[in-house]
Amino acid sequence: MILIKDFEIECLKIRIGIRQDEIIFVGFPDYIHSDRGSEEWIKRKFKDEVGRGENALFLNAEKEIGEYLRGERKEFTLPVHHSGTPFQKRVWGVIDSIPYGCTATYSDIARAIGCERGFQAVGNAVGANMLSILTPCHRVRAKNGEGGFAWGMEIKRRLIATEQSPF
Repeated sequence: MILIKDFEIECLKIRIGIRQDEIIFVGFPDYIHSDRGSEEWIKRKFKDEVGRGENALFLNAEKEIGEYLRGERKEFTLPVHHSGTPFQKRVWGVIDSIPYGCTATYSDIARAIGCERGFQAVGNAVGANMLSILTPCHRVRAKNGEGGFAWGMEIKRRLIATEQSPF
């Protein structure tokens, strides 16, 4: 079973999903016009029942994400589990290596995984990331602009701005 909990952290509504003491989902369900992040969507995506309850990991996640959003934390120590294809996991591994306050392009990531012309496939993998903030897909941009963000550009810009503020 997946436990989910909603938090209001630094004026952002964030939903976190946990299964077997690992975080499997972090998102912003109120910020887009689709069912992405809804309880039903999480149930379909992860093929598991969804419920609400308490877990010590929720407290740790709320603390670390809050510190990040206040500019007090650059890295996370939370246990996470990525659900995806081997290709997606390679992309997410590169995203995890993008330093705080920096960005990389879809092309940069494609080159890093040895798939030079695969920037569109990289874009799809970035969009499939279920661990927003923790795997910082907001740090990925297009060569000639911001690129997209599954949770909307308002959230992406806010996360980028958080990292640009003095630490």
